[in-house]
Amino acid sequence: MVFNNRELAFLTIILLFLLYVALKLDMKDSFLQLIKAFFQKKIILVLMSSIVWVIVTVSLLAILDLWRFDNFKTTVFWFITFVFVMISSVVNSSCYFGLRKKLKDIVNVSALIIFITNAHTFSYLTELFLVFITILLSSMYWVAVQRNQMEHRVVRDIVLLLLICLLVLNLTNSLLKILNSPDGFFVDYQFRELISPILLSISFLPFLFLIKAYVIYDGIYVGLHYRIPNLKMRRYALGKLIFMCKFNFYLAESWRSDLNYDQLVSKKDIDDTFVDLKSKNEFSAHL
Repeated sequence: MVFNNRELAFLTIILLFLLYVALKLDMKDSFLQLIKAFFQKKIILVLMSSIVWVIVTVSLLAILDLWRFDNFKTTVFWFITFVFVMISSVVNSSCYFGLRKKLKDIVNVSALIIFITNAHTFSYLTELFLVFITILLSSMYWVAVQRNQMEHRVVRDIVLLLLICLLVLNLTNSLLKILNSPDGFFVDYQFRELISPILLSISFLPFLFLIKAYVIYDGIYVGLHYRIPNLKMRRYALGKLIFMCKFNFYLAESWRSDLNYDQLVSKKDIDDTFVDLKSKNEFSAHL
């Protein structure tokens, strides 16, 4: 497993940042609190489940000869970048999952461009400078987009132009080196480096959908604590809700929003709340 200069530069910046945080006492406390917040039972459960899912997927790809151990490094980088970002977006988004949009994000021209730009890199010091500038500009762009104010739009456009220039620079460098030495690029290893992250991303979508279902129903269950004080009745309500709505998250959320503030103490009280939900479900099925 050999790291290229860009990956070494990225790791260097991460290590320097961690060293800075460790030496900065006020940031150190905040960073430790962030780490403690990460090690929660639900977060660890999701993380461990995602690792098991990826291991199973990688094993299947290896059987099909679409993954070998020399793709391990790419898989680790894919997990750090794609998995964490996608789980975060699924957890923080609305009921809409957006399968078609996620597939378009995975299988598009940008994936090929990123693959080509990473095929060849500059010297270590050059990459260290370029990676630092890219992180800085990306942070500036994110801040400008979040604030979305008129005075920040000019800065946003300039920063976006600079990021595009950096991309063109890296892409041109890789293309020139590929043209000068095509035999080193068009090999079986490079094909697996291109296809394995795409296949891993597509195969991870069902897991993301299950995470979305878990987040929705867990949020509903926690919100039932006041309306259904009895634990047994609360579990009964959740089970019936899952049975009726399944993966129709909008319907499940509508059931929660339609609940009044009266406490539900019996199965009959709970069953009565599903009468209107059943009508909604039948109506939506005929749309």
